[in-house]
Amino acid sequence: MGTIVVGVDGSEHAGRAVEWCAEHAGALGAEVLVVHAVDLPRYGAPGIGYAPLPPLTEEDREELIGIVRTRWSA
Repeated sequence: MGTIVVGVDGSEHAGRAVEWCAEHAGALGAEVLVVHAVDLPRYGAPGIGYAPLPPLTEEDREELIGIVRTRWSA
């Protein structure tokens, strides 16, 4: 069994791409994996430079999961 990976950005075109993949995955014996990347900001301080955000907490992960489910679930 293979995997079809579909990148989404919230656009109507991405939604249609997911629908197309879902329709054809069965015939290909594949599952559909929908991905969306989030660019986390970096914070800068004079004299220190830039530092990445600390790792996500479990609460942060749950919040992101909730956002994905409400915005991307069909």
